[in-house]
Amino acid sequence: MRLTLILLLASIPALASAAAPDVAGRWSGRAQIPGRDLPFVIDLAKDSAGTWIGSMIVPGIDVKGAPLANLRVGEGDIAFDAGDALGAPPDAPAVFTARIEGRGAMSGEMRQAGLAAPFVLKRVGEAQVELAARST
Repeated sequence: MRLTLILLLASIPALASAAAPDVAGRWSGRAQIPGRDLPFVIDLAKDSAGTWIGSMIVPGIDVKGAPLANLRVGEGDIAFDAGDALGAPPDAPAVFTARIEGRGAMSGEMRQAGLAAPFVLKRVGEAQVELAARST
């Protein structure tokens, strides 16, 4: 009985880490903006220091490789903003929050200027994060 309890307690951390979804990769989908859908792609990865980094592509408005700001990855959820990539003034960027679902999908909400649009993204491959050019 005692050995069974020890084995059970020792396996809990492994089960918890196995259950946490991995958000690294390329995610593609659409935000459902009233009047039209807005396709977009986000790339998420960890840098060499283990910090989450990401970039965004929005084909319909020629946004390519825009860095994600205020990126936070939790246990099954993610949040970030698009800075001024979507034409927002610096004090009102588009903010994205999502919940990671099973089978390589996430769903959430994009908020900007008091409006909200739901979105669904699917993992479509390995991350291709575009890093901002460094100033010389």
